[in-house]
Amino acid sequence: MDDVDRMDGFSFEVFCCVLWAKRKYQTTVTNKRGGDGGIDVVALKGKEGELLQCKSSINADVGWDAIKEVTAGAAKYQARFAGTLFRKVAVTNQAFTKGAVSQGQANSVELVTRDRLAELLGANPITNYEFDEALLEWMPVVQEAA
Repeated sequence: MDDVDRMDGFSFEVFCCVLWAKRKYQTTVTNKRGGDGGIDVVALKGKEGELLQCKSSINADVGWDAIKEVTAGAAKYQARFAGTLFRKVAVTNQAFTKGAVSQGQANSVELVTRDRLAELLGANPITNYEFDEALLEWMPVVQEAA
């Protein structure tokens, strides 16, 4: 988790993409050229999937922007992947504020906080090599947007 805490926003998105792939999802970091529409990672497993909004923070709890963004972006991806049952997920390396927790419940958004993220990482270890390879794979998507 120390390495995760040092990641910038994009690296954290790639980390989440790799972690969900380790959990047997087919994952992709969304296209940055046209905007991600509030979804950072699309994770598919059969006819089900998860739409992730990833928020990294150095030391502060995360507010409810992640919940707003994943809720707003879900319709676009639901239409694109018709027939797939998606869950909305907001992921952070810290915690969410009370307001964010309340909004997450009201909008059916699963909140993955630091403790749960550490559990997932413990059960699905990621090597530095795997992370670096994924970062290189997804980096051109960001560079094209510049």
